[in-house]
Amino acid sequence: MKKFLSKFKNINEDRLNMKLIKRDYDESLVDFIVEVFKSLESIPCIKFLGYDVEYDESKIPFFKYITSRKKTKKKEKGQKYHYIKYDRACQLSMRFMITVHDETKVIKKSILVPTFDKNKYLTLKGNKYFLLYQLVDSSTYVSKNGLTLKSLMPIVEQYRDHKVRLTDINGVDYDMVTYFMKVFKREISVMIFFFCRMGFHNAIKYFTMDRVIKVTKAKDKVNQENWIVFPVNKHMNLCVFKPIFLKYDCVQALTGMVYECFTSKTNFTDLDSNQYWEEQLGSLYTTTKHKKIESGKSTMLFFERLLDLTTKKELKISEINKVSIYAIIKWMTLNFIELRHKNNMDLSTKRLRLNEYIAAMLNLKLGDSINRVLAYGTKASMRQIETNLFKFPNTIIMSILSSSALIKYDKLIVEHTSDCMLVCA
Repeated sequence: MKKFLSKFKNINEDRLNMKLIKRDYDESLVDFIVEVFKSLESIPCIKFLGYDVEYDESKIPFFKYITSRKKTKKKEKGQKYHYIKYDRACQLSMRFMITVHDETKVIKKSILVPTFDKNKYLTLKGNKYFLLYQLVDSSTYVSKNGLTLKSLMPIVEQYRDHKVRLTDINGVDYDMVTYFMKVFKREISVMIFFFCRMGFHNAIKYFTMDRVIKVTKAKDKVNQENWIVFPVNKHMNLCVFKPIFLKYDCVQALTGMVYECFTSKTNFTDLDSNQYWEEQLGSLYTTTKHKKIESGKSTMLFFERLLDLTTKKELKISEINKVSIYAIIKWMTLNFIELRHKNNMDLSTKRLRLNEYIAAMLNLKLGDSINRVLAYGTKASMRQIETNLFKFPNTIIMSILSSSALIKYDKLIVEHTSDCMLVCA
């Protein structure tokens, strides 16, 4: 009977995705790692110059990557032989140019990146490991009180637990839901990021709301049959086109978020001043006047690096909605209610990733260091940048993988066809 098994026709054979099983779809791990380090350019003083990859292990000085040695255990004292626990890897060498004030320096950094054998196994410390697929959302997924976009650094937009109440000049109250983003442990109204980058009028135009929302001087007369007028302060009023405001929840939310950005001192001349809005943003973190603008700029740098190259490429939405972090936040804001109705268990909205999540874990490791550099602002010295960003161990990716739950350890080091493994995130 055995000799006839090869002749047996499997009726489901045509339904098998062999390229998926053999992992032929995934891009090179090196490409994902390079994209993470390219994102360091979000810090203005850093420029990524390029990289080289050495795949010939005979040309890689592995002895340079040994960072520590363990103490000899008692049970090992009597051993006659000590076997080397080797890694199978290529060497990624990168070059960065740092410009601080008038000082320029080129930094070279080399790291080991694990390589796969023909059966898609990794060899770390002499042991074979098999990466599991991870199932993630192709765009946003519903989280507590909001939406999360799975990027190298998650982009989270939430709605406030309480509604914002605005009272118009006739004493009529309007309750509306507003959205915020949590950055450096502060709840920040979404619109202030757009004001910092574009100014008030350009931001409103960017949302295509320039015919719906406007600001007028307090003494100006407005046709109240078509416009609802909310007094902001003694200088100006916020006006919104009544028919559109009453019909669409996203317009009400946008109106509330714009109103939240104003203070009793906001003047007409401040509306398109980037410096004014950066100071307003920075005031959420410090009360020292000369530090507010610096703090606002640091927060903006962190906000703009939330979107990475990998997410832009893999995100399954219209190209125009992922041009920048601002395009994505605009899309999430205007479609917030519809996206909140999404079913997280719907497989049609999912995608698989493999090498990409290794890069995501690397980015999280580097994230704290980047935040420290951003906190220094323009006062960051060359030494502080080098110490915080480029002093990580050259075997950082090996360390990340060793502690990950997404790799399967194979005790029997044998060659066999890899199965398609799947894990949900």
